[in-house]
This record gives sequence, C-alpha cells and structure tokens, in this order.
Amino acid sequence: MFCEFNPSEVDDAIENGTVLGRGAYGSVYKAKIRNKTVAIKINNYGSWQGEREFNQEVTTNETTR
Repeated sequence: MFCEFNPSEVDDAIENGTVLGRGAYGSVYKAKIRNKTVAIKINNYGSWQGEREFNQEVTTNETTR
C-alpha cells in the first residue's frame, strides 16, 4: 500500500523512529505514522550516484503499489 504523508508527519516519525540502515543514497527508518508502521527513506543529496539509485527505487515502488 502506498500513502502520502505531509512533511511534518515524516519529521516527527523520524525523530521517534529507529534507523534500520544507511546506504549510498541515505538512511532508512522504521517509524509509525497514523498508527501504521512505515519505512521512510531519506536521500543523501551529497551523492550523485545515491540520488540516481534513490530515484530508481522510488519509481519501482510507485509502479508496484
């Protein structure tokens, strides 16, 4: 299931969430938004390769919802 959340919900969730991992594109957090467990991916804009990989993953996730 794909949902859109407003930025303040995401910011609050990240502050209270758990870091699951860090990779070339940034960090992945496990958090709760609207009583749902979610994975939040935050892009590291300092890496061109990371940005490309991040955008590819977002596109893949959007088409599989």
